[in-house]
Amino acid sequence: LEPVYSSIPFLFYNICLIPLTTVIMMALIRLQIWWTGNDRFQNTKTVGFSAVLFAWIVVSSLERRSTCPVPFIPNLCFKTYEFDAGIGKFYKWIIKFNFGPVVQLLIAQLIMPRVSFVGHLAGIICGFIVHWNMLPREIFYTPQVLIPLIMFAHLALVRKLVYFRQSSLCDLSWRSDDLERGNALRSNASHWNKSQMAFLVWIRTSLIVATIISMTVFHVTSSQMISQVIVTLLTISSIFLSLMGRVRDAGVLWRVTVVSLILLITVDFMNLPYWTVMEPYISAVWSVQPLHYLLFLFFLRSSANFVALLIACYFTIETSDVDGIFGHVFGGIVVSSHSIIMEMQRIVLRLTFTPFQGQGIALNAE
Repeated sequence: LEPVYSSIPFLFYNICLIPLTTVIMMALIRLQIWWTGNDRFQNTKTVGFSAVLFAWIVVSSLERRSTCPVPFIPNLCFKTYEFDAGIGKFYKWIIKFNFGPVVQLLIAQLIMPRVSFVGHLAGIICGFIVHWNMLPREIFYTPQVLIPLIMFAHLALVRKLVYFRQSSLCDLSWRSDDLERGNALRSNASHWNKSQMAFLVWIRTSLIVATIISMTVFHVTSSQMISQVIVTLLTISSIFLSLMGRVRDAGVLWRVTVVSLILLITVDFMNLPYWTVMEPYISAVWSVQPLHYLLFLFFLRSSANFVALLIACYFTIETSDVDGIFGHVFGGIVVSSHSIIMEMQRIVLRLTFTPFQGQGIALNAE
């Protein structure tokens, strides 16, 4: 399958199938609870990569005329059926179906009764969804869009942590009751001054500008555009919660922002060679050197996202604990970025000149 999809898209598919199979499994468990009325299914746990493998089993089976899923019964084969689900002559949609993966699911359940039947069924459903092209690729099969989008939807719809208010981002003062209740930053809240507030507003503005400039090259529905918009919204909402003094909620949102920024920056660098494909389009629309414009755009996006990542890592440590899975995976990046920001603050403080500072000696004093 990797030669068919090529290496990088195949990697992206595998990464995205992990949350997709998890979401479908959760939906199946929710349906199971509703159907049976038994709440014990809420404690269902599953671990492993087998759901993704079942998804690829479906895709591989549908690419063949027939498949023999049982190794010890080589004559038990299943034909692949084709159906035209299109609408007349205007829209053709050929879908395929094969019973082989379902038979493999039942046999695996008989041989290993303790494996997750619902998890493997979710993988089979994902396999059909992938092969039938039921979901747009730019959203559901690009990790820098899908993973932040799922976390963003959870924070906005379930935990109600995503807020946007223009006036709050310009309010550069802490309330006294917030400081007394300990809602400000945990380490040295006195350094939270107006210059740093203005810096946060500048970060917000730079990401918005990078998003607007990206719209001149990328399509609105492209993965590059959607991922940049999601990161900008997460950064704005993280700044808003920090200014409100909601430390615990801000810490959760800063973590999500860090993960989203890392995914965006990584995928941008992985896709840098593909940016040259846009040269003919840019040269036809604008009278500029395509390569120079693309390099400028890439530098602008990367710089804004890198600075936002440094700030997000800094506030992640200031507002929450870097532990658990997040700490094991991203702890090194977060701690290093926090150290860079702290060192920059020390340099700025050493360079700051304050006239008439210290103890003076009065002239002609008696």
